[in-house]
Amino acid sequence: MELQTRIEQHSARIAVIGQGYVGLPLALAFAQVGFPVTGIEVDRERVEALNHAVSHIGDVQSATLQALITAGRYHATTEMAELADNDAILICVPTPLRKSKDPDISFVLAAAAEVKTYLRPGQLVILESTTYPGTTEELLLPLFTEGGLRVGQDFSLAFSPERIDPGNPHFHVRDIPKIVGGVTPTCAALAALLYGQIVTQVLPVSSPTVAELAKLYENTFRSVNIALADEVNRSMPGHVVNLVVDGLNRRGKCLQGAQILVLGVAYKRGVADLRESPALDVMALLRHKGAQVRYADPFVPRLAPEGLGRNG
Repeated sequence: MELQTRIEQHSARIAVIGQGYVGLPLALAFAQVGFPVTGIEVDRERVEALNHAVSHIGDVQSATLQALITAGRYHATTEMAELADNDAILICVPTPLRKSKDPDISFVLAAAAEVKTYLRPGQLVILESTTYPGTTEELLLPLFTEGGLRVGQDFSLAFSPERIDPGNPHFHVRDIPKIVGGVTPTCAALAALLYGQIVTQVLPVSSPTVAELAKLYENTFRSVNIALADEVNRSMPGHVVNLVVDGLNRRGKCLQGAQILVLGVAYKRGVADLRESPALDVMALLRHKGAQVRYADPFVPRLAPEGLGRNG
């Protein structure tokens, strides 16, 4: 059965690499409309929790996860070999910023290398991870065609930028338009058809590079808005620490040796995302000044030592 027909009948098997705040909701969106979905994740503890219907994402209810597992439409695994059994492979791995503010695409390259190992004729591969324009055609395409497979004929390749607002109760996966850019028209058509099963609006563009640039423009727009008050934003962790010092002084106490509890460490309420969270800088500054700092956040049960702040 051709992939187009399998997609239309919701019988195509879908693998989503990365089960974080983007990959898990996306995987379950496909499972909820009937597709059999495999969530692939390198974190073994996360995989075990998911298979026991324990969600680590605030936007995903454990009851929803349990229903899809019981129905046999979702399971998680660390085994990359399962990629070979799927018709569509979606790459949703993180691309964190380095200290230089350049994207770290090592996770994308590692995932692509695994896809290459198991890539077979008839499969559709879509990159969703935020990256620089040109990644899909300059890095992934040469990798996938090394073995002789022809794009647009033997397999399909596209880019569709992830667009999700964690913690927003009004906009879910189905509500946010999906931009799709395929290496060939056939690639674009298949990717658009696939996303059309779970979102209300799909916007095809002329190439993966255009789709990648669209995401870059979106991020740039947000960055410009933030940058208009950037000096103030960057000074806020220090300002918060000064407020703490003033508050302690008024009570005849000093910051050195003070025991401080920080309530909430994620970058916004209701999510577990720590990226660029100013709370981490606040904690680091307090520790640097001699305070004994602890935190409480139901969405972040553990905090790695390297997550204690970008300033220390």
